[in-house]
Amino acid sequence: MHRCFALALCLTVFACDPLTTVQGRVVRAPTSEAVSGAEVNVRCEGLAPAEGLKATTDASGSFTMTTAGGALADTCTLHVSEGGGNPVRTTIGATKAKGDDPGNRVRQVEVALPAK
Repeated sequence: MHRCFALALCLTVFACDPLTTVQGRVVRAPTSEAVSGAEVNVRCEGLAPAEGLKATTDASGSFTMTTAGGALADTCTLHVSEGGGNPVRTTIGATKAKGDDPGNRVRQVEVALPAK
């Protein structure tokens, strides 16, 4: 029963678009120390704010987000903030890291927050 419902949901809501995963790490410049608890948001043209991707970094500064809405372009914007402060804004294209593979819909990024 559950499998049938999940398949129906996929067919009706997402039309089974491929998933895109954004994996990354938030570090402190210039030391590359991990920043835990940072808020990461992805905003793209055509993606309503309510549909935006959000994550919080773990103790190693890592985060993962997945969307069923198709590929995320290099022009999508990452907004990264710590403790409610002003966010650092950059694009996925400007923060690509080793292993970035847009063809397979896995975006690898690294964002550096300024020193405190």
